[in-house]
Order: sequence, then structure tokens, then C-alpha cells
Amino acid sequence: MNNNRSCPYCRYSYPVEAEDYSEDTIEEECEECGKKFWAYDIISVTHYSAMDCELNGEKHNWRPESLSNGETHDFCSVCGECRPFGREEGEQHEQSTIFRTTT
Repeated sequence: MNNNRSCPYCRYSYPVEAEDYSEDTIEEECEECGKKFWAYDIISVTHYSAMDCELNGEKHNWRPESLSNGETHDFCSVCGECRPFGREEGEQHEQSTIFRTTT
């Protein structure tokens, strides 16, 4: 993501700090060429969601799958959670950040 703003006249580019973002139109003056211009930011937020069997009091439906690195892990066919292959339900393991994407 590019956090720079450019002067529309000379294309001089400078960083805009996140705390200075505003959807209001403000007057800016270019430090390079001295011309004034209108500046504004368009702010966009993307929301994500993920299924979780345990969150709903249900058991995972584990299925072994081979990964591209040659290892095998169990993936839940419902929510996509991953655990090291062969672990038993309820057995402690480090929370994985591998998730199958759903469309």
C-alpha cells in the first residue's frame, strides 16, 4: 500500500501519516513547486470472517492432507482449521495460522 500523496502539478511525492488521514477535502501546498491543490483520502475497510467448529460447540471433522513441503497435517473439512497430523481431539497443540480459504 502506498501511503504517499503526490502533487498533481509537479508529481512531487510525500508520505501522509495515518493519523492525518481524512475524507474531508483540505487545501495543501506543495513543498517542491509551491502550488496549492485540494487533497483528500478515500478510506476503505475490508471485513473478514472465519468458521470455527469449537466456537459452536461442535467437533472438527479432521481429514489428513499433504502439504507442498511434504508434511501431512489434519484439516477440518468444515471450518478449515489445521493441526499437526495425528493429534487427538482435545490434545494441546500450538494454534495454527494455516487456514483453507473458502469462497
